[in-house]
Amino acid sequence: MPAGNREGRYPAKSRPPAGMALLRSRKGEMYYELIIKTLIVVVFLLTVINLYNVFIQYQNVNYLCKRMVRAIEIEGQVNGSIDALFNRLNGELGIDASYRVIQVSYFDASRRIQLRDPFTVEVTAGFDFEILNPMFGPPVVIHIPLSADMSGISEVYWKP
Repeated sequence: MPAGNREGRYPAKSRPPAGMALLRSRKGEMYYELIIKTLIVVVFLLTVINLYNVFIQYQNVNYLCKRMVRAIEIEGQVNGSIDALFNRLNGELGIDASYRVIQVSYFDASRRIQLRDPFTVEVTAGFDFEILNPMFGPPVVIHIPLSADMSGISEVYWKP
């Protein structure tokens, strides 16, 4: 560098415009990378937290199905008390589910299940997974269907 030139690398006539020098500067580049990486991590963590709710809801559906199977095993029939239990558990768990008894041969028209006859209870529910909730419009939601089915055997003998 000549002794008289104190302006840096460029002579006075060939110096780039101030905007170009700012764009070529690598000063502060790590801050932008840190901000972008932090945003990516935050979005990832929020997605994982929302997915955790899906698994909790699936656990609730399984628990509800297990309780229904056990209640029908003990009662030996599907009646109003079974429906009342289902509605009570549905409210306690905070889910909107429905159930049906499938693969069953009823003993008579009153929906009794004979001793050692197998049956299956199927509980279905849904979970709305909210992906994006913009301020200016409706949220973007994916409906995830959840279902559980479990088998049981009646423990009650019904006289013919």
